[in-house]
Amino acid sequence: MKKLALHTNLLISCCALTVIFLCYIQYYLIRNTYNLTKANYHKEVQGAIKKIIADPKISSSNDSALVAFKVSFYDLAIKVGKVDSNTVIRKFIEENAIRNKENLNLLNEQLKKNPLLKDLKYEFKYDSLIVETTGKVDSVFFKTKRSITVLGTPIVNKNATNIERYLITSRDYDNYHEGKTKQEITFKIWLSRNVDISNEKAKIFKRMLGVFLLALILILVITTLFFLIIYNLIRQKKIAEIKTDLANNITHELKTPLASLNIIIKSLHKKEVLSNEALFNNVLDSLHRQNIRLQQLIDNVMESSIYHEPDLPEKKFNIIDFIAHYFEDFKIDTHQLDVALENKPTMIYGDKIKLTSVLNNLLENAIKYSPVGSTLKIRSFILQRYFCISIEDQGIGIAKSEQQEIFQKFYRVAEDRNIHTTKGLGLGLYICEQHMKYLNGTIQVKSELGKGSIFTIKIPIYGA
Repeated sequence: MKKLALHTNLLISCCALTVIFLCYIQYYLIRNTYNLTKANYHKEVQGAIKKIIADPKISSSNDSALVAFKVSFYDLAIKVGKVDSNTVIRKFIEENAIRNKENLNLLNEQLKKNPLLKDLKYEFKYDSLIVETTGKVDSVFFKTKRSITVLGTPIVNKNATNIERYLITSRDYDNYHEGKTKQEITFKIWLSRNVDISNEKAKIFKRMLGVFLLALILILVITTLFFLIIYNLIRQKKIAEIKTDLANNITHELKTPLASLNIIIKSLHKKEVLSNEALFNNVLDSLHRQNIRLQQLIDNVMESSIYHEPDLPEKKFNIIDFIAHYFEDFKIDTHQLDVALENKPTMIYGDKIKLTSVLNNLLENAIKYSPVGSTLKIRSFILQRYFCISIEDQGIGIAKSEQQEIFQKFYRVAEDRNIHTTKGLGLGLYICEQHMKYLNGTIQVKSELGKGSIFTIKIPIYGA
């Protein structure tokens, strides 16, 4: 049994580790799939935008912006004689705002026509512009902290997804210093194209929905299979324990009557017993009792093994008379009986033998698990359309966690959690429940540890 428990724990640990490892692999694959899907999505967006900005009316904005900047630069240099970066930039921004407004409507129309881009914001901007004269930096007009939107809608940096960034270089010659050697002027401009996809993750996850579902189904299937394997293994382990316990209990239960029978048989061979009629009859009575006990033990085991639910017989009887006669014949000298029975004639369908078996088992348990001399309360009453019989004892009680399990075959309540000190096979309550199903009734228990138990059976009233 210890070896089986060790194998069970080992299997549970292996299954748990396998599920964890599988989840990690699924996470790794999903993360890589997400990154790949995201890259493909950006590539598609970039390709779609390039087609739009290839429109001559839109693509000319870049050249127009650069020409406008040069015009502002030279115009200021010719009029003033020197270049002031702030003045050039301010003038460039003002003129660029007018051009951007003209092109923005056309750009938005083109974006809305494409399902991939309809919820997208686009920005084409100058990140930095450097002017060099004969290899020397003459003026640094602005860097990345001060960018200018050439086309599109300005995007906050945290929402921006860069799809392209590149450098363009334009060379020209100094035409505003007359009488001097012309100097080479180089314009270096860093440009970037950004998009704001506010629901980018939702779109990517939507594309990955199939992958998510397959991964989830795979994990659920494997987890379910592991659960079923472990559940069946634990169930088999429990069955093995029950079989071992049953074998031990049957062996223990058989030893007493067989030992008694052996003694009684030996006694019957003694002359003093054969010559004394009273003693002889007493030995025969003992033999009869042990025979009944042995027969009941065998009947219980056989009944639990072959029990099935036949069709309910069309047999009607007055349960009031049945209960009254039953308790008139029920005699016991180890406990006190407090009997209060319903006296209104009530008819039920059922089998008297099955009902007698239920009452016998319940009373036997009440006697077994309650102190000698304590009182057993028996009540019968009508509750709505049911006839009820309750048996209350002052015994050890049953924990709430065990109150559903006590009706299982071979289950026994441990009096000290580990040892069964009261004789029995754990079949009585199981048989009671099966008989009550046969009678279309129910059996219920209400109990607290150390405060006794109340078992109540309910049988449908005929015609109710």
